[in-house]
Amino acid sequence: MDRWQILGEFIKIEAHKTVTIYIVTSSIDPVDLNRAKRYDNITNYIIKYPTVAYSFRQFKILL
Repeated sequence: MDRWQILGEFIKIEAHKTVTIYIVTSSIDPVDLNRAKRYDNITNYIIKYPTVAYSFRQFKILL
């Protein structure tokens, strides 16, 4: 199972409380980001980068 299959099964579970989901990934593929946006339960999509300097530069680009 990949992360999307797991998420698809997870959201089928009846929850009595609001569930907050954060995706932490090394994927910079725009397809993954757009797919994550389709789920109401996903609060944030966090891209982890190999270095702090690189991460900061990419973060500024995303804003």
